[in-house]
Amino acid sequence: MRRNAPKFAGWHPTVRRTAHFSWAVAQLPATRCKNLVATEATCCILFTAGKGKWKSRLEPNMTTRGFRLTLAVAAAAIFSPAQWLHQLDPATPRTRDGKPNLTAPAPRVKGKPDLSGVWQTDSSPRKELEPYLLGENGLGENDITKYVVNFFADYKFGEEPFQPGAGDPFRKALQSNARPSTLCPPPSLPNWDYPPVPFKLIQTPRLLLWLREEFGTFRQIYLDGRKLPLDPESTWQGYSVGHLEGDTLVVETTGFNALSALDGMGHPHSEAMRLTERFRRVDFGHMELKITVDDPKTYTKPVTVTVSQHLLPDTDLLESFCEPGEKDRQHIGQ
Repeated sequence: MRRNAPKFAGWHPTVRRTAHFSWAVAQLPATRCKNLVATEATCCILFTAGKGKWKSRLEPNMTTRGFRLTLAVAAAAIFSPAQWLHQLDPATPRTRDGKPNLTAPAPRVKGKPDLSGVWQTDSSPRKELEPYLLGENGLGENDITKYVVNFFADYKFGEEPFQPGAGDPFRKALQSNARPSTLCPPPSLPNWDYPPVPFKLIQTPRLLLWLREEFGTFRQIYLDGRKLPLDPESTWQGYSVGHLEGDTLVVETTGFNALSALDGMGHPHSEAMRLTERFRRVDFGHMELKITVDDPKTYTKPVTVTVSQHLLPDTDLLESFCEPGEKDRQHIGQ
């Protein structure tokens, strides 16, 4: 955290992140706002949670290095106070002082690993984020994982394994000064696997339900043995089925439209994309997620990235919606 920033100790992660984000922006000269890495749906923040109020001066759709962030992972929402932010879960193992024991063994149900809980993706090391941040982290208190901005962060820029011609629209868009839409884009995969926003997994024998705090959206992963549809209608999040390989839940997803991107830079994919996610709960409080994109129409080979995620114990999700009625732009520079 930056010097003299308030700590917002004990606040729910999303409330704390949004409060810190708003505070940080309020300290900046208006001329600096345009240089922040911000999300496409970063609209005027009106934040009230019983402990303080801030209003952001940050304009939506701010771009840097010729790309836009298309993920609404920060303050694109109006939050209402939740009722169970500090509810002790009797199923959570605890240390002698009553704190959650996050290194206890991973829970199991009938011998199978249980992924249930409220989770959040870990940040990348600050050194790995330096190419994408200009001194201030426009995403709030928690740093992001580098894959939020660039799914191909492990490649040298310009060496993404594009099929011939498939990367031309992407490169042209990077050089454009056109301003992206202020509308809040629907959630899509895989770029909703890694923003630093809480999500809740509810696992049953036949279904894994994924609830996202941002936008209040959901995803269904079927565990009942069904096959993927052969000729699905294209959607933003596709159709997902899962099965266990040892202690790893392997989720296969197809049926995407081509309207979304893999990341904030806008790396594209086609409707032929097949997404494979491998979830392994390492212990009670930590999970590893490997994400593989296989899109033979766009890329010459499958590409895999790995992120880690941590449990948020004794808390719950907050209501959060994107506010498309942007009103900040007219006030920038005043």
